[in-house]
Amino acid sequence: MKRQELLAAEYGYRWQDKPRAEIRIALAFPNVYQLAMSNLGFQLVWKAAHDHVAASAERVFLPATGEPSAPASLESGRGLKDFDAVAFSLSYEQDYLNVLAMLDGAGIPHRAADRRREHPLLIAGGPALWGNPEPVAPFFDAVVIGEGEEVIGEILSCLAEYRSRSGTGRSEPDRQRLLSALAELPGLYVPVLYESRYAAGGAFAGLAPRLSAPEAIARRWIRDLDRHPAQSVVLTPHTEFADTHLVEIARGCSRSCRFCMAGFITRPVRYRQVSRLIEQVDQGLARTRKIGLLSASVSDHPDLVALGEHLRTRDVRLYLSSIRADAVTPEFIALLRHGGLKSLTVAPEAGSEPMRARINKHLTHHDLMRCVQVAGEGGMQGLKYYVMIGLPHETDADVQATIELLADTVKTGRPLGIRRFVIDLHPFVPKAFTPFQREPRAELERFEKIFARLRGPLARLGVQTRFDSPAWAVIQERLARGDRRTADVIERAYAAGGNLSAYRRALKESPIPPGFGPDAVLPWAHIQSGLEPRFLAHEAHRAERGQQSPPCPISAPLLLAPPTCRRCGVCGDGGAAGQPGRAPGYEPQGAGMDR
Repeated sequence: MKRQELLAAEYGYRWQDKPRAEIRIALAFPNVYQLAMSNLGFQLVWKAAHDHVAASAERVFLPATGEPSAPASLESGRGLKDFDAVAFSLSYEQDYLNVLAMLDGAGIPHRAADRRREHPLLIAGGPALWGNPEPVAPFFDAVVIGEGEEVIGEILSCLAEYRSRSGTGRSEPDRQRLLSALAELPGLYVPVLYESRYAAGGAFAGLAPRLSAPEAIARRWIRDLDRHPAQSVVLTPHTEFADTHLVEIARGCSRSCRFCMAGFITRPVRYRQVSRLIEQVDQGLARTRKIGLLSASVSDHPDLVALGEHLRTRDVRLYLSSIRADAVTPEFIALLRHGGLKSLTVAPEAGSEPMRARINKHLTHHDLMRCVQVAGEGGMQGLKYYVMIGLPHETDADVQATIELLADTVKTGRPLGIRRFVIDLHPFVPKAFTPFQREPRAELERFEKIFARLRGPLARLGVQTRFDSPAWAVIQERLARGDRRTADVIERAYAAGGNLSAYRRALKESPIPPGFGPDAVLPWAHIQSGLEPRFLAHEAHRAERGQQSPPCPISAPLLLAPPTCRRCGVCGDGGAAGQPGRAPGYEPQGAGMDR
């Protein structure tokens, strides 16, 4: 679809050019328009950048199949070389290859060391990089670690200041001074100011800062979310959530599932005021009937009942990003049915209760069967589970328990009217800043054996089974936990076609030793997430013993009062940028969730 047609289909916010803007920045998403515009964070940073007094911001996407290979901005058709800076948003490791494809199409060298004064500054951010930016660090001049709504303005102000001082700001000395200035911004990582070191056997030995670069980069996070409303900027029929007004109701997650990087790197959990959420929902309903509520655990919001009561007075089609099985009540199902939903999706994550204890899921078999019963009695016709395989300490008995869980689910749900049962099976990939960050990944043969064991019995139960590729999971793990030498792997795989075989060959040729023993230096050790390493190690030991830990306490839902817990380190005195402080308290409106 041509860019003029995509623009014409958008409604809501209308972009207007700023001919006198000091800085022109492209917000680049390394995938196609339909996926990019389903990403609320991408929309928010684009608007924040364009609202900056000194900047004009345009969107650029990976060209779709059949389109010219040179990426062009949606708003004006400018190429990437025509911008002062290009900021890539990276949510998934699988998109790293697409960054290289976009740079190639624009005629921009992959590596920051090979770019010159005529090339734009390349910045990266997004959840894939918050834990470990090293695999793509050689490709970028600067990387944002953490939430970007505030830091994007600081970056643009820094660029504008250096532009005003030096005219074009693109001479080599100016560029070096600019990079040093960016490195002074909290949450900005400038890779060229750090040198990788390796031990005699090739193991990663750490990063050495150069010049005045800080030894650690503190993650940026927003303390009061209500200062930064998060709702769809534009709506369009050409996304995964066609014509849906998305509203973020919370950020972070209290549940502490030990496999989940998103749950740890977005700590502390922060909830938005329900009065503000009602305003944003009503603003969306003025444009569309479709509303999407987003957070790591929508059902955990302490004022979800009050928000649900408001939604039930409106003509709305509803989408919810995630639901806890133990939070499903008849009232909650009634809200989903009012919103037009006929199928419920929950995430047991593991088939056996002991395995769920190891990953700190806090879900019993009774909780799950009660969820199925309430869903069926409430009129739900479909049920989908997300389950991971290859988790640390997994046994064959845990795998067998997945079959038994689905058998009990079908037995409970079918008499109540649930006709469609689906299970999505995902190979476990260890990630940075989780208790499982040092755990070995299961071998490919183990994944394939589990899939083969589950496929037949689940089919006989009438369960539709979907499998993520275990071969790609192996690649993803190396991209998620690699050091800077992984950039060589990405480049070689890209040059060889960017498919699975190309990645396998590139990894086989790589000198990077696999594995992360207890004394190994982690490639992301220079990132200060606020999490105490001792806390993560302690949680790993508890997982090995099958012990669960309590969720984060929610005594201060908006972090507008001093938190009382210092268990993980994030809310302590030495955590990352964005420390909580003292401010007026918050009283939930309406009935809260039973915790």
